[in-house]
Amino acid sequence: MPESPNRIVPLEQMLADAARSLREFRELRARDALCVEGNELLSSTAAESFLAAFNLHGEYLTDAITLLTEISTLDDPCLAEPGQRATFPRLIE
Repeated sequence: MPESPNRIVPLEQMLADAARSLREFRELRARDALCVEGNELLSSTAAESFLAAFNLHGEYLTDAITLLTEISTLDDPCLAEPGQRATFPRLIE
């Protein structure tokens, strides 16, 4: 049965999803298998999840912020740009 778009995701699930995304990113980075498209998806999901967790539960997803930070500070500007774009316009400005 498909999930309702208005269903509130439990905080525990949000925390687990953020941790899983961070782990996935680190595994890809360790294998030198990062790509722009993957970083786009991970970054946008991390930013959206962070905002949703705060708005719904008043909690911070530290793994989501860690993921955005690690992507944003990659040495390759093309790989880092998705993290910067997801962080600054969505979360800071």
